[in-house]
Amino acid sequence: MSDVPDVEFDNMSTSEQEAKLIDEAREMIVDGERDKALNKIQDVLRLNKSNTDALWMFATLTSQPDKAITALKRLLSMDSENDKARKLLNKLESENDDLLSSPSSSKGDEHNEMMRQMLKQQQALLEQQSRQPVINITNTASSSPTQNVGMMGMAGAKRNDTAFIIGLLVAIFLGIFGMAHLLNGKVGTGILYWVLGWVVWAPLLILISATGVGACLMIPLHIWVSYSQAKNGATISY
Repeated sequence: MSDVPDVEFDNMSTSEQEAKLIDEAREMIVDGERDKALNKIQDVLRLNKSNTDALWMFATLTSQPDKAITALKRLLSMDSENDKARKLLNKLESENDDLLSSPSSSKGDEHNEMMRQMLKQQQALLEQQSRQPVINITNTASSSPTQNVGMMGMAGAKRNDTAFIIGLLVAIFLGIFGMAHLLNGKVGTGILYWVLGWVVWAPLLILISATGVGACLMIPLHIWVSYSQAKNGATISY
């Protein structure tokens, strides 16, 4: 239980203690201290497991969907007409069912390996598209017939800035890849990126970002992938 001065509650009934703790929790939520507010609500539930206000606040504060579902079911068993609790319960159960039906729930290692393979394929595609043609030049006019000089030159390239900016913004904020390619006349590659973005990347991004750690990893990666494909799509070879 969180630190609650005993003196403060000496002359309070249990219901008064519950009300005071709930008021303190609400103030903490306003101040952005959700973890401290959750501790207060847990104190309330230790005093009274049937406090419907505390059950509702616990369900909205906890980061563990299974515990939120349990709290909402207990709340509805006492207040079956609580529409907002029923809507939240339906939403959490639906999301939980989706997670349980995915391979990641039962085969975490296989899911992680699949994710690594998909990211590796995406990176390989980007590298392949950005690779420039190489020209080999052999100098046959040397003083000795046995002396040849090998030279390589990279074909020049410039960038369509308008296509790059639009392609980058659309990719980052809307998750639509290939826009820079389409604006730059690379229709086939643009469509390929567009399909990969929606069919592969978007579901993967949503699935992994469901947790705080996943979001911290995927957001920078999403920005990097968006930048790379926009840069590649806006490049004009000459």
